[in-house]
Amino acid sequence: MADRLGLPVPKRIALGPDAQVRARVTLRGTELLVGFPAVRVLDRAELAVLIAHELAGVAAAPGLLANARYRAWSRAMDAVAPYDDDEQPPRVAAALVRRLRARDAPVEVSTAAAFAFVRLSRADGDFLEYSSMLEDALTRFGGLRYRITDLHEAWPAAVDDEPVDPDEAAEVARRHPSLAAVAAEIAGRPMPPADPVPLEPLSRRRQRQLSAQVLSTTGRVPWRTLAAVPPKFWQRAAAREVRPLQQAIAHVLGRPAHDPGEAADVIRVRPAEVAACPPEDLETAVFQAHAWLVLADATLLAGDAGWIRAHPAVTGVLVDAAGSRLDLPELTAKATTDPFAYARLRSLLVR
Repeated sequence: MADRLGLPVPKRIALGPDAQVRARVTLRGTELLVGFPAVRVLDRAELAVLIAHELAGVAAAPGLLANARYRAWSRAMDAVAPYDDDEQPPRVAAALVRRLRARDAPVEVSTAAAFAFVRLSRADGDFLEYSSMLEDALTRFGGLRYRITDLHEAWPAAVDDEPVDPDEAAEVARRHPSLAAVAAEIAGRPMPPADPVPLEPLSRRRQRQLSAQVLSTTGRVPWRTLAAVPPKFWQRAAAREVRPLQQAIAHVLGRPAHDPGEAADVIRVRPAEVAACPPEDLETAVFQAHAWLVLADATLLAGDAGWIRAHPAVTGVLVDAAGSRLDLPELTAKATTDPFAYARLRSLLVR
């Protein structure tokens, strides 16, 4: 890509632990950091556009190489980012698109760039939520009980394919003004199917190196794979997540709910009171579906029917000892409008 754009080739290309694609300038030259979670979800064309964008941004940022020696005083800084997302040269993306097209690139390269920024933003948020959930679940008595070897390999990397939200499109336009017109066009459009770059499995040593940068700890903490972590950790995490909801329901009733079925009924008929939010400001269906999901996940994991999470980090997708699968996110979403789906949900809660 550097050759294609007529830009300097990075001196070093590194695999990073976060969902980021970032070029930076160090005393040793330009480095390109490509996050493993980003590679897992980005289309080939999208990843190429993002890499090109970063390389073009480094080349366009004035005075970076000339001032590299001046920055040597700060040994605490491992590297200096070429620019902030909010401070990047406004014409970098436009110039990139022109240069790509001049080299017989597809005319849809600007559209690919807009979708790439949306997909990368979603991946970044999803991976942060995933790693935070794991850290919370595995922390007991003020310390991390296990370090996860396959933290990155086991990440459920299917970024949702919901249509591009207008707010997402507006954010792309704000950060990349040259893509404003394209961003407006993709608002409301579904995300295109991704064709991720194939990856060789990471070695155990490399997996642990990446994981240690996300779930940091001190002392002799044992390594485990996600599958080897005792289920009680996920049960406790679900119980902690549902506790504020139970307290809100108890506040509405003036007493704790008799059982999860009653709690579900309160969420159904008095959602604004449970959410402590004016009805006109509440997205009722969204709130109800999420509240039922949290409630049902914690209830079924704590029950004696043998339900466990299909993936420890995915709330509400459960399997039992017989291999039956239960998709609570789908069921709770239907329950907001379908009384039969709600009856099914309630029957699961009061068994």
